[in-house]
Amino acid sequence: MVAFTRRVAEAEGIDLREIRLHAHARGSIACYDAQASWEDHFVEFCGGQNRETALHELAHLIVEDYHSKTWAVCLMALHRTYLPPARARRADRVLAMEYRSARPLYLARYGHSAPKKSEEPPARKCHRRKTSKKRRRVR
Repeated sequence: MVAFTRRVAEAEGIDLREIRLHAHARGSIACYDAQASWEDHFVEFCGGQNRETALHELAHLIVEDYHSKTWAVCLMALHRTYLPPARARRADRVLAMEYRSARPLYLARYGHSAPKKSEEPPARKCHRRKTSKKRRRVR
């Protein structure tokens, strides 16, 4: 993840000075928290995040904006450049479902609207594995 983020930052000419990672006890929380600061030149995300999250945060550094149309255009371009085609399409779909600014861009690119968020199956979350301590009866 760190190597991928650095590689993209270098290729895109992003002044990225720091990559911050945080983690949680194994399986104790489903963490989707990430952030970027164009003033302080850093990105931060949970160690379990994927490439789509890294690209999302790097797009903030490129356009120095939040979830605007300009940011969405930039992020969709990063998807096409750094993800395989099927994964880029899925990432664009999720983007359009979650961010209003990306919906018209998705429609223009793919010729149909992204589904409503409720139509998407729930994402898998990382939960602590529950172990049962059932006692065996001795007869």
